[in-house]
Amino acid sequence: MSAPQHAHHLFCLALLTLCGCGTGSLSHTIDADKLSEASRQGQIVAFDAENAVVVALNQLDAAREALSELSVQKRRAERRLRRARKKGGEREQVARAYERYIEARIELQQTNIIGRKLGVLSARANAELAKALVLAREGLLGSRAELRKFRDQAREWSRRLRRHRKIVSKGQARVEKHERRYWKARARYVSASGDHNNEMWLD
Repeated sequence: MSAPQHAHHLFCLALLTLCGCGTGSLSHTIDADKLSEASRQGQIVAFDAENAVVVALNQLDAAREALSELSVQKRRAERRLRRARKKGGEREQVARAYERYIEARIELQQTNIIGRKLGVLSARANAELAKALVLAREGLLGSRAELRKFRDQAREWSRRLRRHRKIVSKGQARVEKHERRYWKARARYVSASGDHNNEMWLD
């Protein structure tokens, strides 16, 4: 499997982790009108549980912003590679290695975004479970079977999040591999030419 194919394979695995059996949303939620019947203390508990969702959403926004920044770096790397091709040799190899390093980081960040989406869904599932527990304690939910649905839902999204972290680890290993290749190409180029042109470097 080539490097691009491998990266695409990891990204597809990440998407499957998010989608599961064809769904990227919660199956069981607590109706706001039902929650309004709970005590004041119960509503405070439910509100606190929602804070984790807000944090997860902020993390998702930050991940998307990081991807945008990497896209800018990718365009710069492409321009450097086009200029380097005109001279060829080790200089072109350095520019190509740098471009592949940035591509690997983009693939990893795309996978991270899926992880953040999973984090949002997991946080929402936990928040819905917290609401269900409030209603169950106050005799407003119904049967134990109903509460079990919320427990199972929270466990399922937590399981998907753990599985996704293994995919991220593979993506991180790929980034580190391409970074090492870049540094080796850079070292060969500097050794052969003595050219320390900062335009070509990461630092």
